Amino acid sequence: MSIYTLRRILVLLILGGLIYGGWWMYSRRHELVAMGKGALEKITIAAGVKSSATPPPNPTAPPPVASASTVAKENAPIGAPTPNASPSPAVTESKPTPADPDGALVLDIITSATKKDWLQAEIERFNQENKGAYRVETRLIETRDAMQAILNGREKPVLWSPGSSVWTARLVEAYQERNGEVLIDMTDSERVRTYLRTPIVFLTTKQKAEFLRPLLAGPDAWKNIGEMGAGTRKTPWGKLRFSHADPLASNSGFLTLALMLNDYARRNNLDSSDEKTVSSQNFAHYLRSVEAGLVFDIPAKEGSSSLTKAFTRDTTLYDFIVTYESSALSALVENDKLAVIYPEPTVISEQSVVLVNGAWVTDEQREGAVKFLAFLSSQDSMKNGIAAHFRTTQNSGPLSLADELKLRSPNGFRQSLTSIELPRYSALNEAASVWRGMFAR
Repeated sequence: MSIYTLRRILVLLILGGLIYGGWWMYSRRHELVAMGKGALEKITIAAGVKSSATPPPNPTAPPPVASASTVAKENAPIGAPTPNASPSPAVTESKPTPADPDGALVLDIITSATKKDWLQAEIERFNQENKGAYRVETRLIETRDAMQAILNGREKPVLWSPGSSVWTARLVEAYQERNGEVLIDMTDSERVRTYLRTPIVFLTTKQKAEFLRPLLAGPDAWKNIGEMGAGTRKTPWGKLRFSHADPLASNSGFLTLALMLNDYARRNNLDSSDEKTVSSQNFAHYLRSVEAGLVFDIPAKEGSSSLTKAFTRDTTLYDFIVTYESSALSALVENDKLAVIYPEPTVISEQSVVLVNGAWVTDEQREGAVKFLAFLSSQDSMKNGIAAHFRTTQNSGPLSLADELKLRSPNGFRQSLTSIELPRYSALNEAASVWRGMFAR
């Protein structure tokens, strides 16, 4: 046999072997895949993981976009029911009670920056006396924003310290409309308590108070403010520049708006609690005229505390501001050239604390919250409230602000005043909407 023939035979054998091997691998492919799947399922079951066709979440994927209804709920008008709201589902499982590292039961409370000084000091005393048992933790949110956050479920506190009972009443009303539950029992004196009070005042300087007092202390105060702001009533320094906190974000601003609404209703023989009173063009015209000299700057937008601090440091920013009596007394420590004028009538801000009876609050937290509320009623707590320049329910004696008010009488402070009952929240909220359209930018 020739070498050429042997080569041909060898090539044919190699080709035959390759063809046979390819056919064998193809015929065994499905069997191998099935064997691999079976092995994988055995491993998965052994590890205690259920097989699923759903891929695992991608940690780098963007978060889901909120639906239109969710956005609408988040941006609903203040205190108004959110679109498509439905009652909250019943709680079917118990949640673990929060505790701090020392094992104490956490009681979280919401209050505003302006009101925190006395309350925070009392919280620290309570925490020290109840170390290992209870711990109250503070979150600072302005009253209006806090009410809306609780109503919409963004905040779930055990305790809340609003700036006035009008906020509490509105939250209870709106929450019951939406969820069919009473969130705060307004009739329970153990769980709804008012401790301290402070009226709204005009804060100016002693020098300017000589001119302003006759104009701001009488029944025509808001009319005179508008005329001075417009320049139709002359002042020794030109057009009036005054400021108050944002009614949409600050309790003091909201109460200032209540005084304007009360003045407008009185002048026109109308009901200040009627929404129709504030929905007319006449009220919008009145509001614009009163606010002719308004300086609505960053401190005013930030709230009463920032506004008072700004004016205390630099009295050239405004001719006067609207603030709390307690804040004005505190400001004198830094600037004794300040003076106050009391609107007649004025309105009272309350230092109250309420137990929020939400489904998220445990029985143990309720028990601790009631103890904290009782603690705030103690004589020591009231004395500390007076030291923070708040009024108590007493007008004389060691548990009253009378001595400090008398000492500061050269700066215009006094014990006696006339106050109004706040209009209903619905009317005030409508007034805030009118104000929003004019001044909120």
